[in-house]
Amino acid sequence: MTSLQPPPPQVVPPGGAIRFAVGDPTGLRSHTWVVRSAKNNDDVYIGTRVTMGDVKVSLHASDTWRLALTAEEALRRQLGEEDRVFTRWVPPEQIAPGWRRAASIMVPTSSLQPAWNEKPPRRPGRIAFWPAPPLGRALAFEVMIREADAVGLTVNDVIGTAGELSLPSGRGVWVLADEVAADEGWLAGLRNDLGPETVLVNDPTRFDPRENPSALGWGVTDGRVMMLDLGLVVPAAWPTVH
Repeated sequence: MTSLQPPPPQVVPPGGAIRFAVGDPTGLRSHTWVVRSAKNNDDVYIGTRVTMGDVKVSLHASDTWRLALTAEEALRRQLGEEDRVFTRWVPPEQIAPGWRRAASIMVPTSSLQPAWNEKPPRRPGRIAFWPAPPLGRALAFEVMIREADAVGLTVNDVIGTAGELSLPSGRGVWVLADEVAADEGWLAGLRNDLGPETVLVNDPTRFDPRENPSALGWGVTDGRVMMLDLGLVVPAAWPTVH
């Protein structure tokens, strides 16, 4: 386990966002990850700041959970009648009364990339930077969905809470962080489980991916979506609006 101290938890009202990254904003770092909600319903969205305007995970209160292009990106790509959804899945069973483990965001230290000039959020809030563990390790952020009548939940072996996001109905989202082993065997196995078809890279019509690589791996296991941070290098001019 790393001995470095995690940042304070973010406590966010309905319609807000929990934003976090791993590493150093002026050194080696990960994507900035975002877990946010709608203002007027309990829909929850997960993605990175630089790609969330194009593709994101949507955990709808109706239990329609999916990974899809946004409507705007589908229009830009002129998909027409083609389905903009990459995959849909059934939400997981509760791990305790009123609690679901909805998503895992894994950030290996080996995937960190040189920092770039990231603009501050326009919406209220901040980006919390988590200290990176040593090489061969990763931070795993677990996104938990809490029902309004959920029982108290005790979680062991975590290093901190990234944030708590309230939803309009009284439900909520809890993002926990843990440190896990992430040697080359673990990474190879995980990439194999996710599959080559599940790697999303930045759009080559905007930036040359050989010069500005940005990639995520994803897969769904037992109703929980897994997202793997595979690294990011972007120009200072990349727009970030979330």
